[in-house]
Amino acid sequence: MENKDLISSKKMSQKLIGMWILWGLLFGFIYSFVFSLLTVFINSVIIEAIISIILQGLMAFILWKLSTTSAFKNNTVSIDDVPTIIRNLVIFTIIICILNGVYNISQVNSSIDEIINNDYQLKISESYMKILYNTEELTEYNIQKEKSIKEAKKQAYTYLIILNIGLTVVYLAVLPLE
Repeated sequence: MENKDLISSKKMSQKLIGMWILWGLLFGFIYSFVFSLLTVFINSVIIEAIISIILQGLMAFILWKLSTTSAFKNNTVSIDDVPTIIRNLVIFTIIICILNGVYNISQVNSSIDEIINNDYQLKISESYMKILYNTEELTEYNIQKEKSIKEAKKQAYTYLIILNIGLTVVYLAVLPLE
């Protein structure tokens, strides 16, 4: 048996999280590439969400496996420190999932606004509408347009919330496996 350094739960938690982040950077690129290959011809948001959850679950398992292997290569902890380390990793996982959810929601919000603001056909159509329609009709059009935008954002947010809940469950389920 090898001689390993006995380190504190705080130090081991830091090593595990640090290794998870380092491996996560590499696997983030791989995940993006594989996800785009698998979903390039899929037009269903539900199927994309299922593929995303499966791939991220697989990625989470691999990340924790690699980070655990790397962190425990030359170090060990007392058996009494294991619950503290698990607690720290669960907290870290929840924080990562929350940050990911907030980021995704802000990205969707800005993407929808950008698409609407940069749609030249829409701008041209709306400029012709000013000539062809009266003020009441334009007001009704703008009300319907805003309602459609809010509905699209609401559906996107609902999808992202469900996806992030699924991912959080998967990440938390994978953690004890490793």
